[in-house]
Amino acid sequence: MKTIKQHLISKNGFSLFEMLIVLSILSVLLLLVIPSFQHQTKSMEMDYFLKELEQDLYYYQMKAITNGRTVRFIFSTNGSSYRVLEGITTIDEKHGPTGLKYIPRSLKLNELRFLPNGQIQKAGKIEITYGNKRYNLVFHIIRGRFYFVEV
Repeated sequence: MKTIKQHLISKNGFSLFEMLIVLSILSVLLLLVIPSFQHQTKSMEMDYFLKELEQDLYYYQMKAITNGRTVRFIFSTNGSSYRVLEGITTIDEKHGPTGLKYIPRSLKLNELRFLPNGQIQKAGKIEITYGNKRYNLVFHIIRGRFYFVEV
């Protein structure tokens, strides 16, 4: 009977049966691991989008203050995009992950305006849903502050 060391040193290699067993074990392990990565990817995509939206809100609030003009956000009613307008000119448009929806709550999807002093015209909240996750984007009238709350 060959020892393990002798088997590893021999030039015969592995048999087809041994290779099939190893490959089947690896494929089963991959089938178990991949779905968890897909869920993690969707979660990271949503986190990235919320961070980008937050940065856009801060940026365009400062733009309203700097230029002394009203900047308006319009969230799509049937998609995942939002537009930023200065006056009637669209200055930016962003698209979120597929399946993302904006739901008006106490603030309509076209009512978000940063005034030239940086405050918002109307306080309220907009709900953002993506899959089974829900977030409220809440705006306070004082100084145009806002934050996200996971519902």
